[in-house]
Amino acid sequence: MPRGPVSIAVALADKLDTLAGFFEIGEKPTGSRDPFALRRTALGVIRMALGQRGGLKLRPLIAYAGVGVAVSVIRNVSDSRLNALSYRQAVAAFADPAAEFAAADRLEATFRALGEQGPVKALEFWRGLNDAAWIEEVLAFILDRLKVLLRDQGVRHDLCDAAFALGDDDLVRTVARVRALEAFLATDDGGNLLAGYKRAINILDAEAKKGPLPVGESVQGPDLSPQESALIEALADARPRVDTAVAAENFVAALGALAALRAPVDAFFDKVLVNSPVAEERDNRLRLLSQVKGAMGQVADFSRVSG
Repeated sequence: MPRGPVSIAVALADKLDTLAGFFEIGEKPTGSRDPFALRRTALGVIRMALGQRGGLKLRPLIAYAGVGVAVSVIRNVSDSRLNALSYRQAVAAFADPAAEFAAADRLEATFRALGEQGPVKALEFWRGLNDAAWIEEVLAFILDRLKVLLRDQGVRHDLCDAAFALGDDDLVRTVARVRALEAFLATDDGGNLLAGYKRAINILDAEAKKGPLPVGESVQGPDLSPQESALIEALADARPRVDTAVAAENFVAALGALAALRAPVDAFFDKVLVNSPVAEERDNRLRLLSQVKGAMGQVADFSRVSG
């Protein structure tokens, strides 16, 4: 594996360019068939990404790789009528992929200025790259290889699914989520909080089928049961700590803050009837369960964890 910053950058560019090019022409691995070793290429991207201390966001890199492929196509398919000014305009149009995705009209005018048959092919090619779904497809392919790597290391598939469900393109951060989740769920607090989360999700899903769920924050009041009041207070205390820990990418600390919800969640379900005949009580309790779901969802999608 390359070690220096320049060699890592070149190796990543080479591998992402390979993935971008082959995916765009439809040469994707299927089943056991992988004639161009794209799975191995993706594994190389993963190994280099995991070696970066600060993490590495893949979406913009995949986008830039796609831009590079498109520029190469323009160069290859454009004929001798392509003049230097038009070519510079075409390359400039690709300079910023983020802005590029919102500039289809400007791109089309640029391609029309390039000529006839070649530019038409280039425009069709770019329209394929311009679809954000294409970037997500390449990213999903890389993430699938990371899942395989983690499962080979003994990580449960459902824990991978729970962490990967958030759609993070930073592989270092994603693996950190998986490892923190794995350790947390091995504890009594983790297992019991997961059970409480499942009960909350089941209730919310059932109520959502009847109509829109109430939105907003749950509120304290003199008529609340002690258990409901205690859970509101526990959430008010835990959520800022979870926010801070997630922002710092300290998922162990975030789960530690969530562990404080275990006892109040258990007490809430033991003593409180969520579907109260009083509409105001029912709505307040459903909002409270939605807040529990939201707080835990910052670390992983716990609904994907089995058990």
